[in-house]
Amino acid sequence: MTDWWWIRHGPTHAKCMVGWVDIKADLSDKITLNKLDEYLPDDANVISSDLSRAIETANAIQKSRKRLTNAFNLREFNFGYWMAKIGNIFLTPTQSFPGLIGQTPVILRLLMEKVGINLVIE
Repeated sequence: MTDWWWIRHGPTHAKCMVGWVDIKADLSDKITLNKLDEYLPDDANVISSDLSRAIETANAIQKSRKRLTNAFNLREFNFGYWMAKIGNIFLTPTQSFPGLIGQTPVILRLLMEKVGINLVIE
């Protein structure tokens, strides 16, 4: 039997759906990374998508574990037109828009509510 431990990459602090946009992860929370390292088996293989946030996170938890080749097919969902955008506005990881929900197009609101996409909105 094979056991899998699915680890999400470190936070990006992006205020949008990131998808395939290559944004770096914030791996400054060393306490959480150390707890994760203690939890994972020493003989676990480590693999990630080819996006930098996933690679950085995998490297941070690798330690003496075997590192497998990064895999394009492990990328998260591709949001197409909506990646890193709200309407026609490109968002950088440090931008936020007060009252964004009231300005959100109907299709994005449906995606958030019906599919369960969780956006951080300030």
